[in-house]
Amino acid sequence: MKGWIKRIFYINWILFSLLLLISPKIQAKNNYLSKINVSKDVSFLKARPVWGKNQQGQINITLGFRSVFNSQDKETPLLRITGGSYYHIYLNGKHLAFGPARGPHGWTRVDEYKLKNLKNGKNLLAIEVVGYNVNSYNAANKEPFLQAEIESGEKIIAYTKPQESKFRALLVDERVQKVPRYSFQRPMMEYWQLNPNSRNWIKDLDAKFSPINLIKQPHKKLVPRRVPKNDYKLISADNIISRGRFQSDYKPDQYWKPRYYANFPEYYIAFRPDELEKDPLKKLQQIRMLKQNKVKQRLSPDEPLKLESGKSAILNFDIIRTGFPGIKIKCEEPTVLYWQFDEIMVNSDLNLTRY
Repeated sequence: MKGWIKRIFYINWILFSLLLLISPKIQAKNNYLSKINVSKDVSFLKARPVWGKNQQGQINITLGFRSVFNSQDKETPLLRITGGSYYHIYLNGKHLAFGPARGPHGWTRVDEYKLKNLKNGKNLLAIEVVGYNVNSYNAANKEPFLQAEIESGEKIIAYTKPQESKFRALLVDERVQKVPRYSFQRPMMEYWQLNPNSRNWIKDLDAKFSPINLIKQPHKKLVPRRVPKNDYKLISADNIISRGRFQSDYKPDQYWKPRYYANFPEYYIAFRPDELEKDPLKKLQQIRMLKQNKVKQRLSPDEPLKLESGKSAILNFDIIRTGFPGIKIKCEEPTVLYWQFDEIMVNSDLNLTRY
């Protein structure tokens, strides 16, 4: 047998052997995935897709949905939910889940969550939904909606539906609507104007708010989740790697204006600079570090990080992680907090214009 024929024979034999070795693992993985569907039937019994009547078609709108329901001992109600663009679920003030999982165009994935550790009596389920209404690589550009119901025993005790909904809705206006996009590929930045009562609607049974009217949205094509749920494990920053001083009124000779901020093509959906209520992109360029010292300080989750006015700190998470940044803030007077994050540092600092 010629040399090149032998080589081809041995290469094919090795590849075939490897396929035999890994095929049981592939089968096992497929069996695992088949067991994590929410259910074979993902239809809703009573819930209909809804959105705010006066908020349809608007860019970057955030709505809140609340349902107060009763629970008795040993009851474990089931929440069935889908929506878009994205939603956060809170149960009695504590974060429960984020969704929906990504799905194919024209379809939306359904989640089911058991509502555990309930109070005996009244409980509060709150759902915060952001509707971007923009084209991006992050989320499909489709009309936002929420479709959710709570099933207890064989009864649907709360569901979304205009006029007879057991969910009351509100406009979450502490999140500023008219802001720049986060990047060319992703939707909007977040800019929050908070006060001590801003998040009461999520945790307070008797919270006061102005309800909005809901309107039915078109029927949605539903598909099971089919992927594992997140565990939402809390991970704290490992250490402080620098401390410094900054000025917040620096005036650069020329502001950096990326393609997603100004002079973007007609097909690209975003607020124009003259439409913005708040412009974090411009404001962050007015921050200039005056002094920055490298430090190596372990950060304990139970030890507060104290910052005076005009002072800064850079915290390190050691590796790139996926999740939701969270922080507890205590301030004794009205305060503006500048909070940036990035995967890469440039010259030991965060560089907004590195793109």
